[in-house]
Amino acid sequence: PSFSTPGGGGSAAGSTRKVVVSNRMNEQLRESFDVLLVDSILGVMKSSSNAPSESVSLILDQVLKPSALQGLTRSSLARAAQRCLLTMAQPSWPYPNDEAKQVTANHRAISRASVQAVADISIQVLTAYVIDSKRSGRCPLPSSRRSEAIFLLQGLET
Repeated sequence: PSFSTPGGGGSAAGSTRKVVVSNRMNEQLRESFDVLLVDSILGVMKSSSNAPSESVSLILDQVLKPSALQGLTRSSLARAAQRCLLTMAQPSWPYPNDEAKQVTANHRAISRASVQAVADISIQVLTAYVIDSKRSGRCPLPSSRRSEAIFLLQGLET
């Protein structure tokens, strides 16, 4: 049966498909925007040599850490946040290839806080992975869960 919809005739199934596609596109746009936002945080943190430590802590604790734990529902956002934190946790951050630039005390503080954030996130994600893996028995966990664990382990390795 065909149902009339406002703005033109069409079936209810067709309208439902359009809504589903529209919702999916909105989710993808939101995810892309969030990933770009997290990626831009790295640049902001790099140039924050004189930023108040409260602001830096707020960005780490309220934006990056929660985003890095979204692997179950928003894997692209989680990977972007994890990549950002892993980058900032490097001892040579923010100038890995330019020895002439001076790393400030604020950069070192950001790096130390990032190391702690990476440790916290790794513990939470890997512990959940091991527990869920044991619960699932012979059924493998979804590939997104495996890739998240692998990504973190590889990041910890470097």
